[in-house]
Amino acid sequence: MNSRPIVEPPDERILIIGVNRHQPLSDRVLFQALTKLQQYHPQAIGIDIYRDIPFGEGHRDLTTLLQQQPLISSCLMSGNSHKFPGVAAPIGVEPARVGFTNFSLDRDGIVRRQLLGMAAVDPACTTDRALSLRLALKYLNSATANEADNGNINIGTHELAVLGSSVGAYRSTNARDNLRGFQVMLNYRNNPQVAPELSLDDLFSDSPQSLRTKIAGKAILIGYVGQGNGDTLRLGTMRQTPGVMIHAQMTSNLLSHILDDRALITTWTDLGEFSWILLWGTVGGAIWWRFSGTQLWLAGTGAIVIVVATCGVYLNTRSVWIPLIPAEMAAILTPLVAMGVTRCQLKPVQSQSKRDRSPK
Repeated sequence: MNSRPIVEPPDERILIIGVNRHQPLSDRVLFQALTKLQQYHPQAIGIDIYRDIPFGEGHRDLTTLLQQQPLISSCLMSGNSHKFPGVAAPIGVEPARVGFTNFSLDRDGIVRRQLLGMAAVDPACTTDRALSLRLALKYLNSATANEADNGNINIGTHELAVLGSSVGAYRSTNARDNLRGFQVMLNYRNNPQVAPELSLDDLFSDSPQSLRTKIAGKAILIGYVGQGNGDTLRLGTMRQTPGVMIHAQMTSNLLSHILDDRALITTWTDLGEFSWILLWGTVGGAIWWRFSGTQLWLAGTGAIVIVVATCGVYLNTRSVWIPLIPAEMAAILTPLVAMGVTRCQLKPVQSQSKRDRSPK
């Protein structure tokens, strides 16, 4: 994904309020920050900071604000083990204004998928939608997200293809084993700075005119930033990325798809992928059969690798995920296997010929 030739600009619809982990963010300071943000009329505010328990002074004021105002709080659903307990939403906030902050990690610990929704089975975190989805829907104002008859998610007139039990490199015997909940591939922006960022200090010190320009009509995400905040994950081949930045990538992924027709990452069917691999294996075998014994065979095989790689890069820029390496391996291994089989068949014939010519 990071090899895409186009570096996309930051998403100006989103503003990240960065909080330094080394600055204790008491309930009073968070209350003041949220109150000040509301003064400049953002379209939506999502809070990637847990407030399940009081922290410092001002807890009553913060709780009242979260209960009464259309802000999106966060919680964390527990994992399948007691080692990963959940985090409850702020007390008294209705589930419709809470988004879970769980991520789907691949086995190498990289975030490549985006969770949209999960069954609300955690008694502490009773929402069924992700923070990024809640924020995107709030920004879109009138849009709703509903499950279609085919299992996909409809947002307005746009249909989001949900990952099934067998798609791309993901294989599962259970439809929700590795692909828990409703997920799509994360077509993240090819830019480490997904959206403009404003520090908490600048929020309190900038002029009203400057803040109005930066905040009005935006989707706001407030959360901890920096490499040492304990909430960083790998996003593609990018460096460790703070969680609030990943939520911003996911929110941008939805907004860009719905408002800009920016493609989500799609895959082919199993039959399409099999046909693609079979095609290049056949081409590789045909080139060996036609040019075996000459250097043209090596040149032809090299050309196939280049053509397949070029197709892969082209489709990648169109947000289509194809089996690139398997196709190249098929093109290379098919003639090698054919060569080995041919040599094995020739050896008995040559041995028989030598015995026939030997004196009796």
